[in-house]
Amino acid sequence: MFDRRNLTSGGVASPIHIFRGHSAAVLCVQWSPHKPSVFGSAAEDGFLNIWDYGKIGRQEGHAGTGSSNSSPGLFFRHAGHRGRVVDFHWNASDPWTIASVSDDGETTVRGGSLQVWRVTDLLYRPEEDVLAELDSLKSHVKTCSS
Repeated sequence: MFDRRNLTSGGVASPIHIFRGHSAAVLCVQWSPHKPSVFGSAAEDGFLNIWDYGKIGRQEGHAGTGSSNSSPGLFFRHAGHRGRVVDFHWNASDPWTIASVSDDGETTVRGGSLQVWRVTDLLYRPEEDVLAELDSLKSHVKTCSS
C-alpha cells in the first residue's frame, strides 16, 4: 500500500505496508463500499482475503483475527473456490455480502463458479462483544447437549 501524498519528485515511494496473504498472483482488489479501511483481494491461489488496514499496528482484538502467524490486517479468508478467483464484488445494499467468481470448472473451455456469501458479524465485531454474546448462549448449548 502506498500513500500518494508521500511520493518523491520522481514519482517513487516506499510502501507504507505490504499485505502478505496470497501465494500466487493477485487478480482483483476492491474497497468495501461500507467501511473505508476494508478491502478484499482475490488471487490465483483460490483465496479471497478480506483485509482491514485500519487494524495494522493496533492490538484490537477481533474474533476473526486468527493466529499470531496471520498477516497483519487479514481478518477473513474465503476458501470456497477450487480454482483461481478471477473477480468479486461487494453488495452495495447488503454489507459484508460478496459475490465471487472462479475458474474452477471441469473443463478449460467452459465452467467456473459464482458464489454469493456473507462474512458473519462475529468476525468483524469487537472481540469483547462477541465473547459476551457467546457467553450468554452457554446455558442454551448445555441444555441442547444434555
